[in-house]
Amino acid sequence: MLERQIICCSCKYTKNFQEVFLDLSLNMTSRDQVTPNRLHDPLDQSEPKSRPMRSGFNKKVPNIKLNEQIELYDCISEFFKTDTLDSHNKYYCHKCENLTIAQMRFRVKQLPRILIIHMKRFTPYGTRIGNALNFDEEI
Repeated sequence: MLERQIICCSCKYTKNFQEVFLDLSLNMTSRDQVTPNRLHDPLDQSEPKSRPMRSGFNKKVPNIKLNEQIELYDCISEFFKTDTLDSHNKYYCHKCENLTIAQMRFRVKQLPRILIIHMKRFTPYGTRIGNALNFDEEI
């Protein structure tokens, strides 16, 4: 079970959406792109630090060096970071009855028996990311 949680920054109203999942589609992320405050355990229930929302064509092209190994754990950490919904991505809070800045994050409530991990190996502009992906036998 994957939970998407949205927290209004104005009134702290929290909306939870739960969905069954069998796979995760992860962006290829190098260690240089994952800052220390971004590395956290996806099962951790504490309040994570936030970051700007990733959306559509505003995505930055990954700055991955050729032949640099990419760690699967970094890609998973990137997926589970808290996003800030602001500017053009504001959240409509039903309690405030207004468009507000909000925090959105994903949490794993229950893992599927078999998890499929899909790596997004292309940038938003169609350039292939051919770097090796490093991962342990057991995750």
